[in-house]
Amino acid sequence: MSRPDTLLSHMSHNGVGANQDKAEPDRKLLESAATALAQNPRASMSAIAQACGIGRATLNRRFSSRQDLMRAIAMDAMNHLDEITKEASVETSAQAFLRRILPSLISLGDRFRVLDQDPELLEVSEIQQALERQRKESIALSRSLKEENALDHSVPDAFFAAALDGLLFSTWTAIADGHLAPNDAPNLIFRTLFTGLGPEGNSGKGTLTRK
Repeated sequence: MSRPDTLLSHMSHNGVGANQDKAEPDRKLLESAATALAQNPRASMSAIAQACGIGRATLNRRFSSRQDLMRAIAMDAMNHLDEITKEASVETSAQAFLRRILPSLISLGDRFRVLDQDPELLEVSEIQQALERQRKESIALSRSLKEENALDHSVPDAFFAAALDGLLFSTWTAIADGHLAPNDAPNLIFRTLFTGLGPEGNSGKGTLTRK
């Protein structure tokens, strides 16, 4: 059985994680800026600077434009995601790997919601490459879960990757809207993926069959 660290196959040489040391000094600032933008997508640079506890001039020295700031937030999210998966690669099963990374993935909600706000960011080649790599890593996770018989072999790997992505965005939105407690979110995602949302012990009984 391949270990979960197969998900890291592209990171060492091609991942944005190589820029981690450079990005680290601004991480707290980017977290604050992402929260401000997630709460108000139209927030001005002055409002963002205030939320970060700095002056607008200081913010402008670091990021020449709002677009530069949003790009930095998106790239920091990619860097952080790489760090999370690297730290979790010590786990010996794909399910344990997923359980370990889910709380950290949920904590990245504001940063990924900012990425979703601006379609132009998806045209940035670095971001496209990072998203594609992460999609491949989700597919690798799906295959590892099947090897452990934790995931039905009939489920297409691309569907699992899209389902995990959709669950994360739904979770981030529910948390932001006050409908879900962050501490409850990891177990809810895990349960949805592996046993569904029906009553416990009723898994699979509601499966649709074609007549």
